[in-house]
Amino acid sequence: MSGPQTPYTASEQQMHQAMMQAHGADPQETFALKMIEHHRGAIAMSEVLMRQDPDPELRQMGD
Repeated sequence: MSGPQTPYTASEQQMHQAMMQAHGADPQETFALKMIEHHRGAIAMSEVLMRQDPDPELRQMGD
């Protein structure tokens, strides 16, 4: 299932792929590894946001 292309599409796809590949030795480790990839995706999306020159409130959220 694919939706509309946005400035975040590449970051989202990369994050989802990395999360799908993250597997640990047990459920707790798997969760931690998936959350690391999720947060890396959030950083990448914040970087996209900063390049878009957002309004001050969004800029503060993205910092």
